[in-house]
Amino acid sequence: MKDSSKKGSSKRPKSKASEALNANPAAESKPGKPYGVKAIVVLYLISLVISLTLVTITFNADIATAVQEATAHYGAAYASSAKSIAVDTLIAVTAISSLISIAIMYGIWIGNKWAWWVSLILTALGVIAAVYSVIAASLAASTGIITSLISLIIDLLVLYYLTRQEVKSYCHIGSSVSVA
Repeated sequence: MKDSSKKGSSKRPKSKASEALNANPAAESKPGKPYGVKAIVVLYLISLVISLTLVTITFNADIATAVQEATAHYGAAYASSAKSIAVDTLIAVTAISSLISIAIMYGIWIGNKWAWWVSLILTALGVIAAVYSVIAASLAASTGIITSLISLIIDLLVLYYLTRQEVKSYCHIGSSVSVA
């Protein structure tokens, strides 16, 4: 048997595809998606699912109470109208915010600069809002402190990954292109 590791051994002819890869160094060194990008998208998905769940739970509890009170005070016709307006508004706001989150996730996934900036700004605002919510919930001895802490942790993790160099490079942040 021949040892294929020796120099004199017969080699298989190279295909045109493998020659093209070897001739193009960019094709060989094309990096995959950074871990940070994948982590940001997963965190956004978790946040979206939690938000939609909490909105649904909160809405169902609040609307049921509001309808009972409105029916007792103003009658069933008014309560039905108020419920319809509240439902339509909540659906619109939830749909718009969900679509924005999905657009940001997609933009980050494909490395768009705008998505990085929008995500950075909205996440920074989310950190501020979550810190305020944690403080307000702790002062009021509210049970909302857990959801506020979860939101704060997710936002801080997203900020952490957004500021990693590989994510910034992937989204073309901080890289200047000079024209010679």
